[in-house]
Amino acid sequence: MNQYFTTGEFAKLWGVKKQTLFHYDEIGIFKPAIKKPNGYRYYSYQQFEVFGVISVLKEMGMSLQEIKTYLDSRSPEQLIHLFSQKIDQIDREIEHLKTLKQIMHEKVEMTKRATSLIGDEIELKQMEAEYFMISPKLNQFNHREFFDHLSEFMKREDFNSYTTWDSVGVMIDPQRLAKKEYLDYTHFYSRIEDVTQAQMVFLKPKGLYLVAYHRGSYDTTYQTYDRMIEFAKQNNLEFLGYSYEEFILDEISVIGYDNYLTQIQIQVQLK
Repeated sequence: MNQYFTTGEFAKLWGVKKQTLFHYDEIGIFKPAIKKPNGYRYYSYQQFEVFGVISVLKEMGMSLQEIKTYLDSRSPEQLIHLFSQKIDQIDREIEHLKTLKQIMHEKVEMTKRATSLIGDEIELKQMEAEYFMISPKLNQFNHREFFDHLSEFMKREDFNSYTTWDSVGVMIDPQRLAKKEYLDYTHFYSRIEDVTQAQMVFLKPKGLYLVAYHRGSYDTTYQTYDRMIEFAKQNNLEFLGYSYEEFILDEISVIGYDNYLTQIQIQVQLK
């Protein structure tokens, strides 16, 4: 039996537990070369490479059932097909990781900026055009319905595939702004870069924007809107189009709504 390894010896060669080999035997993916009536298992040296294949395929993210199916019918053609599929999958994962990295960079920079704000700043900024993916128009809703709508928006296939920001903002149309219906949101939105495959794309116009920061719960954003209206009056400005709200500091960085910091943007022009 010198050409065979016991279960413990073979497991030690690969740095795995004996229970792993027992499990592989039970599901039929990797059986010992010899299994005696007393239950003792022995593995041949030829099986060393087969186990290596299983380890590589597991590292590639394949399930044990997928590995078994491949091993039972493996061939050069099957390898080419399998590895080509995995290369495409890895490329997609790399792009996803790049997006996550960009999101984290943006969040870090935005949080640094937020921590330097007092919370009542109002400023005029020239903004570039941006593409948003938006929800269908929202009608009057209660708190429960709000989160139902938000959940539906975030479950959209294009939300996870094409958004480049971690948070969802809200838009309020000019009619609702004029009525001071600041909690009656019109759309959810999220920034996108690839406009070709996302649904319901909205172009936020390039131009001059009034930008304010609201510290506290969204229930009190009316206070900041009132300050923005007063600022516009004093500077002979009028609002154009939607308002755009998004959390700068939220639950990922602070505890509770009272500590949130919301950025509010409204395009303006001189009267």
